[in-house]
Amino acid sequence: MHQGSVRRSDPGHEATPFPVVRPVALSRSEDSGGQCLRLAELELEVERLRERCEELDSFVRAVVHDLRSPLSALDGFSTLLEESLQDLPAQPAAPARAWAARVRAAAQQMGELIEGLQALARLSDAPLQRAQVDLSAMARDILGRLAQLHPEPPIRFEVQDGLQCAGDPRLIRQLLENLLDNARKFSSRCASVQIELGRLLQTDESGAPAGAYFVRDRGAGFDAAQAHRLFQPYQRLHGQDQYAGLGLGLAIVKRIVARHGGQVLATGHLGQGACFYFTWSTDADAPVARGHDHA
Repeated sequence: MHQGSVRRSDPGHEATPFPVVRPVALSRSEDSGGQCLRLAELELEVERLRERCEELDSFVRAVVHDLRSPLSALDGFSTLLEESLQDLPAQPAAPARAWAARVRAAAQQMGELIEGLQALARLSDAPLQRAQVDLSAMARDILGRLAQLHPEPPIRFEVQDGLQCAGDPRLIRQLLENLLDNARKFSSRCASVQIELGRLLQTDESGAPAGAYFVRDRGAGFDAAQAHRLFQPYQRLHGQDQYAGLGLGLAIVKRIVARHGGQVLATGHLGQGACFYFTWSTDADAPVARGHDHA
């Protein structure tokens, strides 16, 4: 299969534009004293936002901790109830077995949601450990593993050669795993799964700039009018009965990209696949270790 194919977005795909962050401009009429006052106000606002973020992180950790015990009890007691009902005649015990199974399934699902929430909060904890990462090799490794775990429908993929970036290898792998498995999952009802990873040579008509990386599939796509919900935690554009999942994968992708100074963009159309773009900051805020490519 040809390697390194880079194509423009499919016609008809609508884009969610990259948000533009503009620096605060000081009025020319402000004297040096006024500028100093304005800067002091901005620094105070940044400090307040930082404190608010720390409060939210602490709240998430407290919620996760406090919910583990009752959920564990629900799971354990519903399991014991199911086992005790096995000795009863099938006909009268059938409804009770079904109810116990539903309670246990709900408790397990809630546990998975909490684990996902904890994983999302954990992304802001540790400092980035930057290294030079071989995205092409890492993506091929992930796609090969996905093909083994999900042989049907077959996965066909194109990965551009020579894709490199500087960042935290652990987080970059998590980002690629989420995007590539997302593409596989939402293509699983097709005759074959087609996934492409590449980097734009020039600005795309979707609004993605030159240099942006992309993961494209030809799967279920999504309603472009709902694209703003894609990167929000626990937001799902497809029913649980259609495609399983917690609704956290893309929220984690957005958090990882933001931690590396980048932005994300999604384009798609129902029944015609989707494309996820992400940019990467070229500003190294930490030393980059050489010779540590990860596959």
